Amino acid sequence: MLLSGLVSLLGLYMALRAGEIASFHFDRLTADREWYTVTGKGSRTHTLPVHPVLVDELGVVKRFVHGEYLFPGGRSREYVSTQTIWNWTREVSREAGIGDVHPHQLRHTALTTANDNTGDLRGVAQFARHQRVETTMTYTRTTDDQLRRVMNAIDYS
Repeated sequence: MLLSGLVSLLGLYMALRAGEIASFHFDRLTADREWYTVTGKGSRTHTLPVHPVLVDELGVVKRFVHGEYLFPGGRSREYVSTQTIWNWTREVSREAGIGDVHPHQLRHTALTTANDNTGDLRGVAQFARHQRVETTMTYTRTTDDQLRRVMNAIDYS
């Protein structure tokens, strides 16, 4: 897989921010590649599960990438810039025929999908590394099925 495609997978399956994708560091993965420690906003660290789709991809890519960073930089940079992550995301989305997508839309899609499929806003907030659940709520929606489940949960018998 091309590295630009892996950028999209990290956004879609781990809800990483552009800077977190750019600085993805192999040494922060557990030996089995099932957990990753990310340093996010405010230099706070969180350990996240790695989606099974990514576990395999990261194993393959590690054999071809030399060094600590998944996306090594050039010249004086240890890793690529966030602008490079944006460019690669747009490149992949255009090739897929879905127009211009930016990395934050991938994060938004991941969190919305997780909430739609689990209904666990608190868990999604923790996965997103949000301090306040209200922040996560801006990434979510209420589907008709969720409304029906809420309505059906009202039972006084």
